[in-house]
Amino acid sequence: MGLQGNRQAMTNNSHHRVKRLDSDPVWEYSKNIAYVKSEHSNSIVILRLDGAQPKILADSAAIIWNLINGFNSEREIIDSLSNQFKAPSVDLELDVNTFLSQLANENYIQLINSK
Repeated sequence: MGLQGNRQAMTNNSHHRVKRLDSDPVWEYSKNIAYVKSEHSNSIVILRLDGAQPKILADSAAIIWNLINGFNSEREIIDSLSNQFKAPSVDLELDVNTFLSQLANENYIQLINSK
């Protein structure tokens, strides 16, 4: 099927972090998931280890998933999408916030303390 396993560990890396407000949420993958990325398309299959139905992300949803790394704030994710799609951040905020909330409610991602 052209899928390559990619269970990623959250590690501290050398990204330069922009100073952010304490209220700017930072998300990471939940500990009870695994995911695979397609080699040939922009899609991701997420598996919850509790046996829930797999979730398939494609296109912009997959791009957002790839920006969730335990370092990028929600604002940084929105700004990155704004740059990539040449769209005003304000036009993306509601959709991104809604999508991240949905992923959190389904236990695919979780908030971490921003530092």
